[in-house]
Amino acid sequence: MKTKGSVDKVNYRKTRSDKGKKRERYAGKKTLPRKKVNGQYRTYVSKRKRGDPIKVEFHTVELMSHQGFMNFSSKVRRHMHRYVYGKQRVCFTLDPESISTKEKISELCCQNLWEGTWHLKLRSHAKNTHHNSPKSFAVVRITQHKEGLKCKVTPNYRRRSLKRLFFWKDS
Repeated sequence: MKTKGSVDKVNYRKTRSDKGKKRERYAGKKTLPRKKVNGQYRTYVSKRKRGDPIKVEFHTVELMSHQGFMNFSSKVRRHMHRYVYGKQRVCFTLDPESISTKEKISELCCQNLWEGTWHLKLRSHAKNTHHNSPKSFAVVRITQHKEGLKCKVTPNYRRRSLKRLFFWKDS
């Protein structure tokens, strides 16, 4: 406990000076004042419509080379994953209806991608200069069979689930 009247020299006890203040800049641009209509603040209306095309990205998931793995220190190697994400990327601008079920996603992947493990990524609203960032929603595994390529789509069931998307129809 701090003695009454003493000077506190511990940094983690200090409070933020900008706490409760309105931010002046957002992603490098000046913020606009909130607009009132009949004394009520106007709600945010998205410019995006339900049928507008969306950007879909597929990033590869590859095993790290032994030489690349050995570049890390032995203390870090113990706890890290040996995977490299997004070395190769394939991007599409699609109608949301074309990826509304697992079967449609696997059909799209078999036609346009090659054998391997891929992350299906969709754009999210991010607080950066680009105002979006790709987030993984499913893992797609494409394998070679006698009949041709076969795809298995495994959705993320934690934070970013495909079921939360407005166009998803799978039960």
